[in-house]
Amino acid sequence: MFARIKKSGKKYQYLQIVENRKVKGKVKQRVIATIGRIDQMQAKGRVETLIRSLSRFSEQAMLILTGKSDVSAEAVKIGPTLIFERLWKETGIRKAIKRLLANRRFEFDVERAIFLTVLHRLMVSGSDRFCEKWRRDYRIEGTESLELHHLYRAMAFLGEVSKDQEDATSFASRCNKDLIEELEANDIAYILGTRMRRVNAIKNDVLSVGGRYREVHPEGVTSKDPSPLKVKQVVLNDKRYIVCMNPRQARKDAADRKAIIESLKLQLKKGPKSLVGNKGYRRYLSIDKHSARIDTDKVKSESRFDGKWVLTTNTNLSAEKVALKYKELWQVERVFRDVKSMLETRPVYHQRDENIIGHVFCSFLALMLRKELEKRLNNAGHLFEWSDIKQDLKALNQVTIEEGGKRFIIRSECKGHCGKIFQAVKVALPPTIREVV
Repeated sequence: MFARIKKSGKKYQYLQIVENRKVKGKVKQRVIATIGRIDQMQAKGRVETLIRSLSRFSEQAMLILTGKSDVSAEAVKIGPTLIFERLWKETGIRKAIKRLLANRRFEFDVERAIFLTVLHRLMVSGSDRFCEKWRRDYRIEGTESLELHHLYRAMAFLGEVSKDQEDATSFASRCNKDLIEELEANDIAYILGTRMRRVNAIKNDVLSVGGRYREVHPEGVTSKDPSPLKVKQVVLNDKRYIVCMNPRQARKDAADRKAIIESLKLQLKKGPKSLVGNKGYRRYLSIDKHSARIDTDKVKSESRFDGKWVLTTNTNLSAEKVALKYKELWQVERVFRDVKSMLETRPVYHQRDENIIGHVFCSFLALMLRKELEKRLNNAGHLFEWSDIKQDLKALNQVTIEEGGKRFIIRSECKGHCGKIFQAVKVALPPTIREVV
């Protein structure tokens, strides 16, 4: 069924409602109704009135602007809030904060203030002092009345309660003897990375122990697949070690070393002095006073480290879980660097320890949400750059238009990875057009 213009003579045109139907296999048109002369209807605005009336019976309200009344429009970003609000609830962060607030009395919504600050940390790198202005461009329910001093007080609250929360497991990127002794003396579980080349027990003994590796992740085909990983457990002098290997990285290390050796052979022809300052070359050389040669024993020894790293732990976790937990630490360290950079490149306007702790703790809440999102995307088979995720979520807007006493909300189209992000988090997109009653 559709509308058409029917000419009558040379002067008049009539608006008709027509339907197509099949009669004996042929499509024929039947006029349902002749609405009226189009010139008269347009002059009196009856076309818009008719369409507006019909739109009441549509699942999606149609916005008709007559141009004869004042129209107000307001656009806000909705993508980040819809995604991270869902993760905020499903990770239990919202519930935990509400529980901590159960016996406290504040004249503002502390949970909303914390969420606002965390969302700000996720989406932009800037001072909390500008969070108030940043919020203007986003739809974040329950934050309309919050002011800057509310955000500072919320961070102070976080700082106070975080002092009472301690983690029983220690993760560190590198270990030393004193650290291990301190952790074991305090009966604290740990997973620590080792310096393979510097610790003789690991270099000479742990890496020399035979045995098969167990495959954790096979070599993938696409960039979305996790990095290949194999593990092997070694117990030496009552200490537990996990030897981890990435076969793909091992091949790369071997190829890089081969390229260095080939280059080294050419450089040796120029004399040993040109090689002394190059650390990459010196690793494979034996240098005398007046000569230098490639040390085959050093080359062979170095190959034992290809694609490997060694962990030590006193936990009861399986070798596979120890390796995976440690890999998660790499992401934490990356965020440490981001947080450090953020705190160094902008002033922190806090004088009390509680405020500073809360300030940093908000960054870790942001990390939890980011990690949860990346996990769900990975489970859905996606591997997106964080910058692309932010850009595509921020591109999802809604426009609220008021015209003729009615309000309509129009959602912009999904761009880039936005649709896949919503699917991975299982959040339904709002309707494209809807009327607000």
